[in-house]
Amino acid sequence: MKLLFIFAFFAYALAADENDLKIFNKYRRGIAKKYGIPNMWALQESAALDLYGQYFHKNCTKYANIPFRYFWTGGMADEHNFNVYWRFWFKKVKDQNQVEGVYKIWANETAFFLEYSAPLQKKLWCMPETCAVTSVPPRNMLPEKITYYKLCIIGPETELATSVLTGQKPGSECKPNGRNDDGLCVPI
Repeated sequence: MKLLFIFAFFAYALAADENDLKIFNKYRRGIAKKYGIPNMWALQESAALDLYGQYFHKNCTKYANIPFRYFWTGGMADEHNFNVYWRFWFKKVKDQNQVEGVYKIWANETAFFLEYSAPLQKKLWCMPETCAVTSVPPRNMLPEKITYYKLCIIGPETELATSVLTGQKPGSECKPNGRNDDGLCVPI
């Protein structure tokens, strides 16, 4: 059994107008198979998460200490460039203190593309919401602000996962409440 920091996962540029569940689950299945993650759950739509959207109406402030995780998507090319930059940064950085520093910042707000990579998340609700987010440094390599057009609330986990099990058969640790569906855990 091998632990791998979730930062090693690849970011996936997502289109704002495609079926959210299909896209996110395809991505999750791909990383579960690539890294042998035995407990990656398929996301299911949950309208119950919509109530958390009230935190963001007319205010896209980054919130800390809230009872849910969230991320912004639909930022088109700027979002893609942001995700690509950080994916390569996490792959090349050797100083664990730097990685942990970024993790601490993102753990208290949103961890952007890492949110939908967390294996134990099971529920998703996305809604149209516009937000211009100030880019995380280095600003000389990324746009100062990225405008996103969709807010996604993800749960039930309220803490950002720091590590995951890898090197096992995808979908092999779904019990007692789930079964393997081509590498993803689904409820029974």
